[in-house]
Amino acid sequence: MKIKEYALAVTFSAVLSALSGCAALSSASEILWNDSDRAAYFRYVNQKARETGITCFVWDCSTLVIRSELSVNSPGVIPAIMDNFPGYPVGNGKDDSVFEEESAADAVHNMKAGWNLGNTLDSTSFDRNSDDDGWIVKYTDGTPADYETAWGQPVTTPELIEYVKSLGFNAVRIPVTWAEHLDENDKVDSAWMDRVEEVAGYVLDAGLYCIINVHHDNGSDGWQHSSAESFSEYSSRFERLWLQIAERFKDYDERLLFSGMNEILDESNEWNEPDSAALAYTDRWNSLFVSTVRKTGGNNLSRNLIVQTYAAANSSAALDGFSVPEDSAENHLILEVHNYNPWAFTSSNATWTTMTAVWTSEHEAVLDDDFARISGAAERLGLPVIIGEYNADRKKY
Repeated sequence: MKIKEYALAVTFSAVLSALSGCAALSSASEILWNDSDRAAYFRYVNQKARETGITCFVWDCSTLVIRSELSVNSPGVIPAIMDNFPGYPVGNGKDDSVFEEESAADAVHNMKAGWNLGNTLDSTSFDRNSDDDGWIVKYTDGTPADYETAWGQPVTTPELIEYVKSLGFNAVRIPVTWAEHLDENDKVDSAWMDRVEEVAGYVLDAGLYCIINVHHDNGSDGWQHSSAESFSEYSSRFERLWLQIAERFKDYDERLLFSGMNEILDESNEWNEPDSAALAYTDRWNSLFVSTVRKTGGNNLSRNLIVQTYAAANSSAALDGFSVPEDSAENHLILEVHNYNPWAFTSSNATWTTMTAVWTSEHEAVLDDDFARISGAAERLGLPVIIGEYNADRKKY
């Protein structure tokens, strides 16, 4: 830095310190983070959600909650979410000790604001394109804790869930990947199933809604794809998996929901332009999920179940190509899509657009279009909707 520029910088810094009394500028790095712009984004997403009757689940891997410290990252963001939900109760106000049937629409309304326990029970090193066992299997003992912490998060505790509840969230989505916990007969490892149940218990014991899914078993590296080949080879595995999950949890109350898949793709891992076959097999997977859970009986006869579009996309192609599965229960299906728009603001590494840390009215217009399209599809399909994932990376200006 040149001497003249340095002198100007020192002078400017002195003026700022004098104006603020040194209180507002505790460090230079604090001014650089776009927390206020992120707060505007989160406030707007949840404002649109409230207007359209949609519940949103933020994808969080320490961008909001630092789990090891039970503290908040990005000051102002969580209050911006909760400003949209004054006076909302925890859970649904019903007796948590018994199953009391609740329509899908009521559940979505009562869920308020949701939070994802991301990069935890969904951690995996499975790759369908490799014969390698994967690094978690190779370099750990393969215990549930080894998987739970493999992607950098701590072991989940009841204290964490209570902390998330204290922030105002009343629904937790628990992504779970099952691939490395299935034996040659597709039986789930008992220790893994026990741990999934234990973590779900933390959420339900806190009085919150809880969603359990099948996560990275679909997607680019998973065994399940939206194609004739995959359905032929793996539909029996998928059915056996959901039979086991549904049997284990069938006595839990209505605040527990199942979600059949996560961002399923075709054999080419196409995100944006699915063909008719990919759309059709997404429908077939959804139908198999619903029928499999229902036949386990108990509370699963009228439990609310969540089905997804192809890739969990909210595009016109994905929404128009979605068909509602037949269901023996009435008014107990929820449609899930994901939304990370506008990528220029929410992402840090999208190569197809120019990154920005600043939230603008143009970005609001993108979300206006998205929510109009999603709510229009919800009305046409007769299903309530959740946005199972949304978030914006924390960036510096």
